[in-house]
Amino acid sequence: MGRLGGMKGGGFLNNVDGTLVDYEFTQTFPGEAEDPDQLFVVLTVAPDGAAENVQTTLRLGSAQFLQVQDPHTVVNPEGGAARFWDKSDGYHFLESLEKAGVVDGGIDESDPSIIALTGMIGRRMRFVQERDEERMAARKKAGKNPNRVDEATGKEYPFTRLIVEQVYDTAPVSAAPRTAPTRGAAKPVGRAS
Repeated sequence: MGRLGGMKGGGFLNNVDGTLVDYEFTQTFPGEAEDPDQLFVVLTVAPDGAAENVQTTLRLGSAQFLQVQDPHTVVNPEGGAARFWDKSDGYHFLESLEKAGVVDGGIDESDPSIIALTGMIGRRMRFVQERDEERMAARKKAGKNPNRVDEATGKEYPFTRLIVEQVYDTAPVSAAPRTAPTRGAAKPVGRAS
């Protein structure tokens, strides 16, 4: 998988076709204080036929060796290769994007200390939730409930992560103008458990 080194996620974008209209690297999970030790990517998606854009947040891993240079770029200030944690939701999302045909998601291989994923902006794709068998097996092995439990209802659900099943275009497309991005009705995703 090369420089992507790790990621995971799950939530409300399931079997949805849409255009990825923007992304932002951040050290702040929605509704929480900035965490200098964590790195997230916030994806903004324009689902086909929806009146508003939606956002989801995926964890990329530790920010110990990565610094957010601007909303679209992270760098390794030490000059070494910039990598994401290969067990994170974000990593698996970007890995699936590569498998679907967006080579390196726009990563510039000429400077391995920089990751900028602008090549995925404007791409129309199918978003799906994949069962996170790896996470569930690890939880079971540790003696924990392998499923996610909804605190409000007590119902159990399998852990899932957001991936791209298919990319429909060979080049970015222009999404129709939408209202300001909103969070989906489901809880934010991508937090490690």
